[in-house]
Amino acid sequence: MTQTPQPAQSANNWNPAESGQEVRLKANPGRRGKTTGRVRKAGRHTLVEVKFGPAERTYLPKNLLELYGDDESIEGLMRRGRFGGPDDLRRILTFQKIQGHLTNVFYSMESSQTDFYAHQFKPVLKFLNSPVGRILIADEVGLGKTIEAMYIWKELQTREDAKRLLIICPAMLRQKWQDDLSQRFNIFAE
Repeated sequence: MTQTPQPAQSANNWNPAESGQEVRLKANPGRRGKTTGRVRKAGRHTLVEVKFGPAERTYLPKNLLELYGDDESIEGLMRRGRFGGPDDLRRILTFQKIQGHLTNVFYSMESSQTDFYAHQFKPVLKFLNSPVGRILIADEVGLGKTIEAMYIWKELQTREDAKRLLIICPAMLRQKWQDDLSQRFNIFAE
């Protein structure tokens, strides 16, 4: 007599009456607990008692819970066919961007209230690729030297956690710089 193999319990098909199973909330995967084995019915819903801590037990609908195992690595999630959606990707990219690990991303992009002109990002790219971390911006009048300089400043703020900026300019341009900084970058200079 041959035995037919039993299907493994999936995250959606599990026995809520079994105690000691590690579960988590689908909407908040960091909230984890263990099933107690107590189950109630509420209309069409099955409520499962979950112990989240030594003094916290609560009944939750089974469809809001999922089993979780020890293998939460990317490879393990891929083997089980568990992929995130676009919101998960946005969260991961935002986290990586905040950490400063994405070197091919312009953090200053869209940091101002100006129109996008590709030539204004060339100095930023030159600065980022500079081995000494310096650049001289000397364009024609009206091509956006102020904006280019501020894009570089925004990159430094994000990548190097820079906190202060010293702008040296002729006295007759001081007010123009202050106005541009406040109107375009929401920076109020003294």
